[in-house]
Amino acid sequence: MPEQVGLKEAIEDLLKEQGLLLKDVLDMMDEGRDSTMEFLSRISGLSEEQLYSVSEKLSYRQINLLTFALYAMYLNNMPGLYEGFVLMPSRDEVMIGQRVTLDGLGLVARALGINVEES
Repeated sequence: MPEQVGLKEAIEDLLKEQGLLLKDVLDMMDEGRDSTMEFLSRISGLSEEQLYSVSEKLSYRQINLLTFALYAMYLNNMPGLYEGFVLMPSRDEVMIGQRVTLDGLGLVARALGINVEES
């Protein structure tokens, strides 16, 4: 069985390899809340109500971090590997086909240290 790597560690390593800081990446993604939510809508199977709930629970920066992680580690990564290691959470836990699930979004958020629990 292949070894595993946590999502947060994989992102930190990817950014380090590219000579980037997470803050800089998130600053570059500063397109506005509506466009970020529209992107999340396109890549997920979330309903309007679920998207609204996500936008109410999370800050704009947290949503940008989620979309960055999904794009960098899951959407364009069919095998779900990072440098030969299986990403955790796994692609199968996060996505069905090319769509992020609500549960998958929660797993990614928790893996990144984002609290998605009800207040």
